[in-house]
Amino acid sequence: MDEDRDATAYRVEGSIDVAEFTALWGARLSFYLQQLDAGYAAPGLRTEKELRQYGGVADLPLTAKLSGRLKLDRSSEEGGLDTLASELDLDYRLFDNWTLSAGVRDDSREDNAPDPVATRKRGT
Repeated sequence: MDEDRDATAYRVEGSIDVAEFTALWGARLSFYLQQLDAGYAAPGLRTEKELRQYGGVADLPLTAKLSGRLKLDRSSEEGGLDTLASELDLDYRLFDNWTLSAGVRDDSREDNAPDPVATRKRGT
């Protein structure tokens, strides 16, 4: 990694509580977008290739006892690894202190590097 190279990064985050605007639906939505230039380094962040990450969460009350949560995270590295993780969770409130939860998750990754490391399969 070139220590003298200029590299920048930015991150945008946001959230909204829909109940602030309407009493009909109490959903909470949040998102983030992060862009790191090649060679960027900071505490907890270091990348040799340009990296873009984004994702979000939607907490959705469906009934008085049932709620759902959708999550999505995407990461794309220029000439490298692309990942996508998506998740759907449902919570059912049985009693005041008991909640039954179930969820599914899907993860995918694709290595677009010209020379993928031996532990990764090229392509999907």
